[in-house]
Amino acid sequence: MNKVEIFELAKQLGEEILKTPETKRILDAKAAYESNEKAVELVESYNKIQNEYQEKITVGELSKEEYEKATNELIEKGQQLRENAVTSELINAENAFNEYMSKIYKIISTTISGEEMTEEDLNCSGSCESCGGCH
Repeated sequence: MNKVEIFELAKQLGEEILKTPETKRILDAKAAYESNEKAVELVESYNKIQNEYQEKITVGELSKEEYEKATNELIEKGQQLRENAVTSELINAENAFNEYMSKIYKIISTTISGEEMTEEDLNCSGSCESCGGCH
């Protein structure tokens, strides 16, 4: 099989991934987010605080008081993101989609390396939050 044929297979895989519930969910969540002014404002506000915080950390201009203030603001804004139905669904849809894509990548990379995948490997998200224990 040559490169062009492999690229065609990759394109076909992408087209099939577009048909999955995970992709539909994330596309629907993004559309709902983009059409919801309040949700966009929440995310932009959170990102602004986070970026300002990161810049100050990078240049070493963050006092202990500023650190505590920024941390509290980020916690508060993060809570608002989780409480907003639109942003919460977007976050959850992104997490589910990323987990799905990670599994696909894991299958491909494991196959290339010649390793055997078990059913347990396929069910492992890589995140200990959703797990009952490592294999």
